[in-house]
Amino acid sequence: SQALKSSGKDHEAQELAMMAFDIRKEKLDDNHELIAASYNNLGLAFANSDNERALDNYENAKERYIKLFGNDHERVAIINTNLAFIYREEKLFGDAINSLEEALKIYQKQFAGSHPLKAFIYFNLGK
Repeated sequence: SQALKSSGKDHEAQELAMMAFDIRKEKLDDNHELIAASYNNLGLAFANSDNERALDNYENAKERYIKLFGNDHERVAIINTNLAFIYREEKLFGDAINSLEEALKIYQKQFAGSHPLKAFIYFNLGK
C-alpha cells in the first residue's frame, strides 16, 4: 500500500491497508504486535487525506504498543513522531512539540550520545 500511496493513489493504498488489517484481525489476538503495526499502517495510509482517521489509528497503535512494550519502547517513539506530523499539519503545534519531546526522551534512554534518530527529532522540533 505504501507504493500506491507514494504514487498518489491514496484511496487504493487505504483499501489495501484495511484489507491487510482485516486479515490480521481475523487471525490474530487484538493485543498482537501485528495488530498495533496495522493501526500504524492505517495511520500512514490516511495521513495525507484524513488526519482525523490517521490520528485515531496512530492512537490505537500507541495504546497497543504501550501495553506490549511499555512507555519507553522505540515503537512508541515512532508513533509519537507520526502523531507529531499530523498535529503539525493541523497546526496543533503544542501537541506536535509534546509528541516529539516524548519521542526524544525515549531515544535519549535508548541511545547514548549522538544518534540519527535523535537528530531527526531535533530537526522536526526546529521545524
